[in-house]
Amino acid sequence: MEQNPTTKLWESKYWHPAVAVDAVVFGYDDKDGLSVLLIERGGEPFKGCWALPGGFITQEDDSAEAAVIRELGEETNMKGAYLKEFKVFSKKDRDPRERVISIAFYALVIKNQFVIKGGDDAKKAEWHNINNLPQLAFDHLEIFTTALRYLQKKITEEPVVFHLLNKEFTMSELYKVYNAIIPCYTSNIINDRRNFSKKMLSLGYIKETGHILPGAGRPAKLYTFNEKKYKTTTKTRFGF
Repeated sequence: MEQNPTTKLWESKYWHPAVAVDAVVFGYDDKDGLSVLLIERGGEPFKGCWALPGGFITQEDDSAEAAVIRELGEETNMKGAYLKEFKVFSKKDRDPRERVISIAFYALVIKNQFVIKGGDDAKKAEWHNINNLPQLAFDHLEIFTTALRYLQKKITEEPVVFHLLNKEFTMSELYKVYNAIIPCYTSNIINDRRNFSKKMLSLGYIKETGHILPGAGRPAKLYTFNEKKYKTTTKTRFGF
């Protein structure tokens, strides 16, 4: 007898916690440096408090990634961000409503490429400098801090930092992005711009575009990240 694919063959005897997703969205611009995107909660618990965008996985067919993409769109109007999962947070009392396990993602974006506005159960959505954060709801300060540490490590291993820059950028702009993310690092490469430029160019996948950025002083050369070259180059740590 052919089974109906919608028929449940068994019922779980185990209790199930709620599962949620949270997004730590980092954005960069030359004016404000490195910022994180926060929402003002429109409902309880923590009504009126700032929090990371996110929510529960409520649709049976949703993956965690699909859920966080949907939540970002509904709560902040952000679509098309570079997203990566980085950790699961599962402490017993992290949510006063019930036992909630959260799958956390980090995102890297260029701030001026998005029109941010609150929606759904988010009263507001705003950028906040990472060095001047308001009090955050739930355990979201822990999630943010973990994401920042993860990013500080990740940019020494992979070229994810280029998601924070325009396709063409000056070496000074690249230097400022690294300094915004890892100012606590004591390194001759970070502290000396000439060493930084030499290190970046020695990696083999940052190249001159042949264009320049006009300015009041000496025109600056424009560079770009060569993704094709990166995929065929022997990988090395940046060594900060």
